[in-house]
Amino acid sequence: MQNLSRETLDKMHPHLFSFYNSVKLSLAIVRGEQAWQALYLLAEYDYLLPDMAFKTLFNTPQFRMISGSISTAEWDSYSQVISDGGSFSAPLESGDRLTIVFSPWKQSGPYFETGYEARTGWNRTWPHIRFDFDATSGLIESSLWTLMANAVITYDVPYSSVSEAVSDIFRIKEDRLKFKTEQSIHGSVLLPIFASFDSARYDRSEQKLRLVVQVTHHSKVNQEKLYVSARLETRDQRTERVPKTRPTRAAPTDEELCRSEWGSYVELSPALVQRTSFHLVYDLVDDYPLLIDQAYLQSVPALTAKSEIEKLMTEKSDRRRLDYWTKIEKWLLDGKGDEFEEAMFMLLSRAGFDVSWESKNSPFDILAASPNGCLVVECTSDPPSVAMAEELKSSAQLYRSQMNPLVLPVLATNQTSSRDLDLDTTRMHQYGEVYFLTRDRLKQLLDTARYESLARTEKYLQRHFVW
Repeated sequence: MQNLSRETLDKMHPHLFSFYNSVKLSLAIVRGEQAWQALYLLAEYDYLLPDMAFKTLFNTPQFRMISGSISTAEWDSYSQVISDGGSFSAPLESGDRLTIVFSPWKQSGPYFETGYEARTGWNRTWPHIRFDFDATSGLIESSLWTLMANAVITYDVPYSSVSEAVSDIFRIKEDRLKFKTEQSIHGSVLLPIFASFDSARYDRSEQKLRLVVQVTHHSKVNQEKLYVSARLETRDQRTERVPKTRPTRAAPTDEELCRSEWGSYVELSPALVQRTSFHLVYDLVDDYPLLIDQAYLQSVPALTAKSEIEKLMTEKSDRRRLDYWTKIEKWLLDGKGDEFEEAMFMLLSRAGFDVSWESKNSPFDILAASPNGCLVVECTSDPPSVAMAEELKSSAQLYRSQMNPLVLPVLATNQTSSRDLDLDTTRMHQYGEVYFLTRDRLKQLLDTARYESLARTEKYLQRHFVW
């Protein structure tokens, strides 16, 4: 967050307000002796047209939360009441009107927050200019606070505190609410800039590394005024910089928004990259480029090609054992007998279980244990039957105890899809008696474990092996 001078805001004002058609106004209000009074207010300018009515999102006799979209002209009169003190009447969807009383609220700001700060701090998409308001009367009365606290705890959906309820219903971070720690009356007004990063990623073409980001922006934003640059930090303490250039290829996402893409090749070896930061700059006002968003990536997650891994794993013949994803996938989906069982053993090991591959005399093939629950697994390439499932279910029951209450029987079959299960086995699966790990579900499990393995190797390489 940074302070913004009034002079700069005055220059930006005509441009910003050319986009705004409405203000989304959210209010948390409490019933005092004479009238409803505001505890919290959040006003967010928007490009959408107003609907001119407020929905009631939390409704008790003592405490309410309402939210609605009003015209910018109506908000101007509301904001004057908030600053000077007085009351305004909010139209409800039901057709009634609700009068809300304000003591004078003191304004501070403006402050500017980038899109990154808006996402992490406010759960909001766009960078914005912010004004804060605090009631000059200070803290809310203890008797009213007690009423609100009781209302949220006993509501249809239980909340532990007033701040948790407001945070959940208005979709803002709880840390932004001052009454999380004290009973203060306050609010904020957000003036968004409708351009921000949508995603950032590394892309590899052969041995070249390419940085790619997508930018979402309002269709009326002048794309010629948007620029993206990047900064790469390396493992050997160097910094590489990518000059700012414009994103290209704007494509509409709906009637109002577009998505543009920016990409740049870098000469660095992917293995050297430790961290990348992206900057989105908007020449909102002539001669005043503004950093409006940031995005961050850690080291390049996939450095070695799958074909190279296959080569590394298979080029020697005198190894004692091989364990790699291509082998697991082949044996898991096409193997029979020991190959299928060993593939299940390796996959469950990689998923984080402590795994035992049982002897030929065991009534099942694999025991997979974890603090969260255990699996008793039978592997078959034959079509599963109720008799097979019942036998496995009986084996699993022998492992259940007070110290080990959750034991799941799993019948793994790599030649049958879930849609091919008969009515009886489908019913056993749906009722949780036996889990049928069919071919399609095996593929899903494999993809999940492989994706998580990629994230784990990145983490362990960074924390314990790379220096």
